[in-house]
Amino acid sequence: MKSNDALPFLKWAGGKRQLLNQFEELYPQKLKDGFITTYIEPFVGGGAVFFDLQKKYKFQKVLLNDINEDLILAYKVIQSNCSELLISLKRLEERFINLQSIELQSIMFYEIRNIFNKEKKSMDYSVLDSAWISHASNLIFLNKTCFNGLYRLNKSGEFNVPFGKYYYLQFRKFVKCFSCLTKCNLNSWWI
Repeated sequence: MKSNDALPFLKWAGGKRQLLNQFEELYPQKLKDGFITTYIEPFVGGGAVFFDLQKKYKFQKVLLNDINEDLILAYKVIQSNCSELLISLKRLEERFINLQSIELQSIMFYEIRNIFNKEKKSMDYSVLDSAWISHASNLIFLNKTCFNGLYRLNKSGEFNVPFGKYYYLQFRKFVKCFSCLTKCNLNSWWI
C-alpha cells in the first residue's frame, strides 16, 4: 500500500466502503480531469469516500465535517497528535489483551466506557489539549471493542453500546490517516 492508501480507522454506521466502485462511475468528469480542486464532506463519518477520493484525485482544499463532536475530535487528534494517540492506544490494547478472560475484558470495556462518558461531560471541544488524546483513544478503543462497532448515545448523551467480545486494531491505519489529514480543515457543526 502507498502512504496515501488510507482506510477508515473506525467502523461507522452508514459506512460507504462497499459502494466506492459504484460511486466512481458517478463522479463528474471535471473531477476526473482535475478541474475540481476543493472537496467538502458534510457527513464524513468513517471517511470511506474521502480516503478513497484522496488516493485518486488532488485536492487543494479539503473540508471534512460531521455533527458528531467526538468523531471530529478523533480526526483532529490523528491530525495533530498521532504519535501520542498511538502510545495511548497501545497501552489500552496491551492492558486489554493481557486480561485472562472475556469477563475481565468486559469489565475493562465498561470501565473505559464510564471514563469516556465522564470525559464527554467536561470536554472542551473547541480547544486542543491533552484531554483530547485520552478521549480519542477511548472512543477508538470503544469502537473496536463494542458490539458491531456502533456509536450510540442514550437520552442523557452517554455512549451506551454494550461490549462486543472482539478486538482488532491496525496501527498502520492511523499513520496513513495522518498523512491524509495534515492539510484538512475539520469541523463539527450543522450545515
